[in-house]
Amino acid sequence: MRWFTTEELDIQKQKQLGWVIVGGLCFSVLSGFGIYALEAGRLVFTGDSSNPSYLRVQSLTTQVLVWLAMAGIVFGVCVTLVGFLYGIMEDKKKNLGVPRVLERARIIARYGVDSQGSYIVDERLFDSHDDLRFFVRMRTPGEGSLEYECSRRVFETCGEGSIGDAEIQGQWIRAYIAYQDMVHTPVGQIV
Repeated sequence: MRWFTTEELDIQKQKQLGWVIVGGLCFSVLSGFGIYALEAGRLVFTGDSSNPSYLRVQSLTTQVLVWLAMAGIVFGVCVTLVGFLYGIMEDKKKNLGVPRVLERARIIARYGVDSQGSYIVDERLFDSHDDLRFFVRMRTPGEGSLEYECSRRVFETCGEGSIGDAEIQGQWIRAYIAYQDMVHTPVGQIV
């Protein structure tokens, strides 16, 4: 059995959530098309355009089909809304969870992002921005390559290429302690 990294599981969860949202929208559209088809059929057979079929239905079969189509629209919209709300809730709780330690975490990259979404890698420019958020990308044996947000204090302890123990909580790095007396290797080299 193949074990998936946390990064692969996150990507898979995002894809599944996207398919749920798209599926809900498609279900609503197809149900709406069903009502349109029933109404178009009624117009073709009766020639009466003054009385829409969903307001006054002649046969029980048509009435059931119209109600099923309307329920399909409501169901599809509900699935889409639940998908959006689930995505928002997942994003809000990304920094929650049980703290855990990632051993032998290798720092691959670190950078700041300002409120306009610009990446800032030159540390001399950090003080000129008041609204910076700090991110560190690290690779661990069991988790793969993941990006975590952190405070500036923790950011300054994460040297690129260093290996150490990272204490994380959700998508937040609480602490990073680099191993001492380790041979420094370039980021691209596997240890």
